[in-house]
Amino acid sequence: MSTTNSNEIYIDYDFNNSLLSNTWDQLLLGSGSSSINDDGYIEMNTPAVGDRVVRQSKEYFRAKAYKYNTVLFTVILNTSTSVMPVGETGARSRVGIFDDKDDKTNETTDTGIFFEYKLTDRISSIAPILNPLYVGIRYNSTNNIIGDTLISQDNFNINKFNQKSNYSILEWSKIYTFEIKYNTIGYVEWSIYLDGERMTLHKEQNISSILNILPNFYMPLRFEIDNRIIANGGTNNETIPISNNSMRQFHASILYEYGTVQNYEAGIIAPSNDIKNFVDISDILFSIDNFTYTILFSFRLKQNFIRNSIKLYELIYVATKKGPFTYEIIRNGAPNNPNWIDPGSEYWMEYDINSNNISNDNDIIYKQLIDTTDGAAFSFSNIKSRPPLISSNIAGISDIFTIRCKKLDVAKISSHFDIRWVQQ
Repeated sequence: MSTTNSNEIYIDYDFNNSLLSNTWDQLLLGSGSSSINDDGYIEMNTPAVGDRVVRQSKEYFRAKAYKYNTVLFTVILNTSTSVMPVGETGARSRVGIFDDKDDKTNETTDTGIFFEYKLTDRISSIAPILNPLYVGIRYNSTNNIIGDTLISQDNFNINKFNQKSNYSILEWSKIYTFEIKYNTIGYVEWSIYLDGERMTLHKEQNISSILNILPNFYMPLRFEIDNRIIANGGTNNETIPISNNSMRQFHASILYEYGTVQNYEAGIIAPSNDIKNFVDISDILFSIDNFTYTILFSFRLKQNFIRNSIKLYELIYVATKKGPFTYEIIRNGAPNNPNWIDPGSEYWMEYDINSNNISNDNDIIYKQLIDTTDGAAFSFSNIKSRPPLISSNIAGISDIFTIRCKKLDVAKISSHFDIRWVQQ
């Protein structure tokens, strides 16, 4: 884990030539598209009215009351410099640490902090685009609907970043790095890097003075470009398509002050209360007597815990009838007849032992060969890695992980299996 001053890098996403599908999910509406450009960056295109592209980290990040999280995004918010007709607002781009309950299948609350950039009407000249930047605070709840609070560039309380200040940006369709620093007692600071220098734009000492409520800052990293007639939480009314609306996504990181977040690595000592396993599954003696794969069990996050990504987990086994075998972990193989069993309210995950087949094995996330003939002997790999997060997609649908196994010799295998995971 890298250390910089008093901060530690929690997550450092480098999107060069990769959509990072293990850790990020995306939502495409209309003719919106997301692809890798020849130069290696992700291009999020919304060429017509009705288009929307969202890319969001699968992991949700916590903040502590007296510590700070710092989030950085290197991005081109919108390559377009088109003039919008009078009275119209064009595509809206947002980057930040925030969520949208309307993208979920079963969600009643969202929250977050972000930068917003949007093309608005102006009389003439495509450059400069004056004061297109906003900072925002989001809180939406079915019980306490507040919505998005936007603060315009003209009302930034530190640096308005226009011609009247010492620093200005006349062309926003270029690459910049944006920073949000925050904690859960309501301090938020929005900054931008210009010529290598960090410039603070706006600061709120206590956002509860704006929202009259203090949200739980437990949020994903998010890039979004929205080119719609009526946008969620916005007032877009564009009628003429702007074909060159495009957000270019380069980099995203989150840092935290030392001690804010415990980042589990393989082999770490974890508190005993944070370690869970499926007790009922561990009592089952599984028979493996086929050279083709047999489905053992499946597991997934329960709906109430879709934001609680599990980073550290392992398959454990005890063989009673020994021999060589192999097992695989399949993601989203679609078990044929799942009957999801809840092991208890304190568990984040549920399991299925009813299914005996899966529809596909396109996503094999882990595979291991084992020979238990003379004990648990197998060749160790020099490649050390962790399997992907146990998490949910952008719609709040939990990924399903299925364990399957087959024998590699004539000997029949009997073994107990179980999943252990760290729940923190």
